[in-house]
Amino acid sequence: MVDNTETASLVYLYKKLDEVRVAVETWQPPPLGDITYQVKTVDMVNLLAQARVYRLAALLIIHRLQYPFGQQDSQANIWSNEIMKEFELADWATKQTTRCVTMPYIVAAIEIQDFRSRLKALENVDKYVDKFTPTVQRAAKRFLSRIWLERDDKITYYWFQSVSKPCPILKSFEF
Repeated sequence: MVDNTETASLVYLYKKLDEVRVAVETWQPPPLGDITYQVKTVDMVNLLAQARVYRLAALLIIHRLQYPFGQQDSQANIWSNEIMKEFELADWATKQTTRCVTMPYIVAAIEIQDFRSRLKALENVDKYVDKFTPTVQRAAKRFLSRIWLERDDKITYYWFQSVSKPCPILKSFEF
């Protein structure tokens, strides 16, 4: 049973979360000004792609803080698909992989429910998740596989439940 203090705290948290959501929804990258003359086109496309996918990932995280798997999945899928399409578009435009996008990639991949798309997402971990740290890539693959299994078996309803389990990245380091 939830007492009045817990209810008031939840109401406050959801209000603050909604304020963050509104701020993220309305955020636009600042005008680039002279930087467009100082940076290569490839780097500019990468920078703008990063801004878009981090914004979408923030919206998806906020959404999943409010709604468990099975509720409002269509909106989560829209944001997940937009993130993945942004990667494809930026990669196509630059002929290079979008860099420094580990978190948005994992957040978007969590939402994938189709078996073939999940296999492709696991393959693409090597492209989008910290290329310079294979340990992080292996941990990301294990995390995604685990959360998909837990979601499919209805063990996990909020993906943050799975995040709170022992961190696979720390477990993979040899001390």
